[in-house]
Amino acid sequence: MVVRLRLALAVAALSLVASACDKAPPVAQATPWTAADHERLPGEDDAPAASRRTMTLAEQVWGQRCVACHGANGQGTGMAAVPNFASAAWQASRKDEELVASILHGRGAMPKFDLPEGTVKELVAAVRSLAR
Repeated sequence: MVVRLRLALAVAALSLVASACDKAPPVAQATPWTAADHERLPGEDDAPAASRRTMTLAEQVWGQRCVACHGANGQGTGMAAVPNFASAAWQASRKDEELVASILHGRGAMPKFDLPEGTVKELVAAVRSLAR
């Protein structure tokens, strides 16, 4: 008996939800759509789409290729002898050009990465942002 009651309630709830799915929202609630809306999500800035894609790629690269050794916070994972990117002394000891060279050509145990120029610049900016 309880199972039938639960089943009946579930069917009623699904029917109610399904009946609301085919109804459009009132026109007063709709906002005008523009072509620019296709390129960004609500709350995103108005930066050019190309730079947003580059940053997204840089974040993906960091997550997929860098975090394993450098850690999410840039202080290293202890698995390899890597610099502490959060160290002000280390940050001051390297020029951006040196970081670019390390990313593109590798350094020590770090392999080289064939990445677009914009992505490399964003990775360098990400490393710089890790300083305390």
